[in-house]
Amino acid sequence: MNTLHLDAEEEALFDKVMTADADDIVTLVREAGVDPTVFFENGRWEEIDFRPCDLSGLSFAGAVLIR
Repeated sequence: MNTLHLDAEEEALFDKVMTADADDIVTLVREAGVDPTVFFENGRWEEIDFRPCDLSGLSFAGAVLIR
C-alpha cells in the first residue's frame, strides 16, 4: 500500500475538497480556496466533463483536454 504524506497546508486543502458540497469541479476548486483562473493550467483533464461548469475567466494553457 502506498502512503501519501501531506504537509499541513495540503492536508487542510484535502479536507476542504473532501467536505465541499460542489456539483462540478470548478465549484469544488473555488470552495477549496484555490484560484480556479489558473488551477487548470498544464493539467491532464481529459477524463473530466466540463460541460456543466462555468468556464468564464479560466485558463487551460498547456492543459490536455482531449484523449
